[in-house]
Amino acid sequence: MNALYIVLLSAGSFFVLFVLDKLMGNRQLSQMSFFDYVVGITIGSIAAEMATDLESDWYHAIIAMTVYALIEIALTFISRKSKKARKILNGEPILLMNKSGVIGKNLKKARLTLDDLISEARIQGYFDINDIAYAIMEDSGNISFLSYQSGNEEKNNSASDLSNK
Repeated sequence: MNALYIVLLSAGSFFVLFVLDKLMGNRQLSQMSFFDYVVGITIGSIAAEMATDLESDWYHAIIAMTVYALIEIALTFISRKSKKARKILNGEPILLMNKSGVIGKNLKKARLTLDDLISEARIQGYFDINDIAYAIMEDSGNISFLSYQSGNEEKNNSASDLSNK
């Protein structure tokens, strides 16, 4: 009997997860904010607990998952309507590097080292940091680079400029 109950609870939690996912909107992992990711993990954890905790009432887990989903939906709605709320909830892009060089205080704000920036530049195909006109950490956590070639900018910085900022 316990095995059948676990199967039913698992199917029920899966169905609730499916419905809540549709309500919250489908997004790829790369499009999710950190907050969205944490809410998703939390809802999944509650669903797993629902499927395996035979002592608790099953509807408590559904209520908890629904509350998390509704809060996430409300915060997403608010952030879409208000630029100030979006800035608070999602953050804002940080200029890490401009034509003058690396902006050290912004690297600290982004909690990155120069090595992190150079490594990400290499990953994105920029093996000479002097080819980069701008580097921006997006609110998603990704770093965008604009080369001098794509921006028709003149090179202005040297390797010594980069390490002195």
